[in-house]
Amino acid sequence: TVQDMNAVPINEVSNLSAVVTSAFTQDVTSPVLQRFELDLDLGILTLLFSETVDTASLVTSQLQLHNQSTLTGSLSYQLTGGSPSKNAATVMLSLSRQDLDSVKVLEKLAVSINSTYLTVGLRAVLDMAGNAVVNITEIGVQASDFTPDSTFPQLSNFTELDMNSGVMTLSFTEAVNSASYTPSKIYVRNGRPGSTVYILTGGEVLHASSSILRVQLSVEDSNAIKAMSDLATSLSDSYLSLMSG
Repeated sequence: TVQDMNAVPINEVSNLSAVVTSAFTQDVTSPVLQRFELDLDLGILTLLFSETVDTASLVTSQLQLHNQSTLTGSLSYQLTGGSPSKNAATVMLSLSRQDLDSVKVLEKLAVSINSTYLTVGLRAVLDMAGNAVVNITEIGVQASDFTPDSTFPQLSNFTELDMNSGVMTLSFTEAVNSASYTPSKIYVRNGRPGSTVYILTGGEVLHASSSILRVQLSVEDSNAIKAMSDLATSLSDSYLSLMSG
């Protein structure tokens, strides 16, 4: 621990003989967000504070992403949830599926480091002594690091095929761009090896909710599928496959 000037070590102070401090000053300094990083591929918002914070006190609705530092007229998104890491000065917030998809569909927000800013509202998080973080509400802080989404979306569920209305519903693992819908890359099949397959030729997106697409089949496609006696007559012969692109 320490020695005197003649290199003589100090006497040991045991746990039973521990010395109480003669003066104590409580921590009253508010933590400050020094910088942040956003990884849209992993869905993680990393917050780096000036001291350890109590992540149980984190109020994610007090965190807001913006596409520019000047808040007036900026495109913004207020977080609604997420799961923070343990108490530390560096907090990794795993974004909720809703927040991650919502940010991804906003085409001018968080598309590069130059469109990724953050504001921190009142009592967004407390330090271990209960001091609230310093607000950042006038000028947004720019991300110090940004990782774009590079993961290929996957079809997670062929939710519905209604041959009465000609509507099918597709669910994906992440937000998708409904404007990129390409019917010629969608195959309706009856599921068996070498099975009957019908490639869509048209249709339109009725409704898009980030990761869910409801598609209206064209009259031609709907009639062509109905004409096939072993395709889309029940759950057992209604399958879907997709080509990439």
